[in-house]
Amino acid sequence: MIRKTIAAFIMIALCPGAASAEVYKCVTDAGPTIFSDKPCGKGNHQKIKLKVPPLNEVGYAKYTMGLITGYTGTIQIKDSIAHIKKTDKTIEVDLWLFPFRLNTEEVEQVKKGALVERGTQLPARFNFSFAANLSNDISYKDVTFAGLSLANGTLVTASAGQWYTLAKSIKLQYLPAEGKLSFSIKGKIDNYSLFINTKSYTYEKEIKSVNKEWAEPRGEQVFHSSVFGMLNYPYQVRPDLLAKGPSFTIKDTQADKWVSYKKLNYDTFTRTYSLSGLKPSTYRIHASLEDSTEFRGAPVKPGEMYAHKEFVLEDENKPVRVDLNMISMIHLVKPVNNNYHIPLTERKSYSSPLEFVWKPLSEGALYKCVIKRVNRIKNHTSLDVHMAIDIRQSNLTVNLTPGLYHFVLSAYKNDVKSGEMRIHDDRAIGFEYVFLVKEK
Repeated sequence: MIRKTIAAFIMIALCPGAASAEVYKCVTDAGPTIFSDKPCGKGNHQKIKLKVPPLNEVGYAKYTMGLITGYTGTIQIKDSIAHIKKTDKTIEVDLWLFPFRLNTEEVEQVKKGALVERGTQLPARFNFSFAANLSNDISYKDVTFAGLSLANGTLVTASAGQWYTLAKSIKLQYLPAEGKLSFSIKGKIDNYSLFINTKSYTYEKEIKSVNKEWAEPRGEQVFHSSVFGMLNYPYQVRPDLLAKGPSFTIKDTQADKWVSYKKLNYDTFTRTYSLSGLKPSTYRIHASLEDSTEFRGAPVKPGEMYAHKEFVLEDENKPVRVDLNMISMIHLVKPVNNNYHIPLTERKSYSSPLEFVWKPLSEGALYKCVIKRVNRIKNHTSLDVHMAIDIRQSNLTVNLTPGLYHFVLSAYKNDVKSGEMRIHDDRAIGFEYVFLVKEK
């Protein structure tokens, strides 16, 4: 279905002199929404009209850096497509800002005239233009802004002062001989802020001929990965860890063995990943962000992160999306400092009341503190929860009777686990700090 609808749309969109096109909004079986000039079938379409201005030169460019904040919170720009139109006097730029990563097939759809959506996630559009006789470094004074269309369809309008502040921040470079366009812009319009930095990227002039039928890309082009997704960092990540990037491992839980993959792609800015080369089976993917080498793949130092999740790959040509919520290591500073080796067999004695202090992960984070008590009755020993406390401050003082205890600390953000305390020595990792409360 996609092949036919896209090809038909191209012929209308690029037909010289076409002022408008009657099209249908269609949801494909694969998930993305496209716009076509023919009904989609099965009643899953909506009839709309799109204006198609006459063009004599068109180009496309793609980049993956940017950030928008505003009415719907903060949205990282995963993929953006710049549609460059040249008339006799101006170069017009339509910049589509997608809040999700486009796959190979979707990029081709956008290049051929389709507007891609994914579920409720919609692109926004930013429009500006400059004189066609300008090139190299272009002053902001020569750039004309047409508007910012939000994902909800609203056109952002603002006072002249707001537009001027936004315009002053633009740095634009246009090299038509090399087919390169780059710009950066940051500002605020009507409580809607944006930051875009494209560096230098290449646009391709569109082929005039539309008689060539568009063939569907091969499976390897569309389904380039076995598993893909995003790493969700709940808190600010140390710059050195971000620069190093995460490591990934895969375990085939069906065969109960670790397996290798063919290729890893990871985008530091969008924090998206993809792994290829897996065969159908049941897997568990592990991601870790660490700088220590004591326990490779198992973070122990404060600030390091990890995540793991199981998934099923049923068809090697159909990748599975697995987003990973990273869990940060909590830095306990009192009664001991877990940034250093603590013998797991050590049982330090403390007087009651006892204070636990740790470095906060973020303002308002929810911490779950569990204290377990070791109970001995004749020949029977049990480890029972003595108290469980949820707090938002980063310290806890407790009164405990003499005995042996285990302290467990974790953090949650929006009901999702986001932090964990670990204890380690030179040989093993512990998830509880074990201590004694002595007689007074």
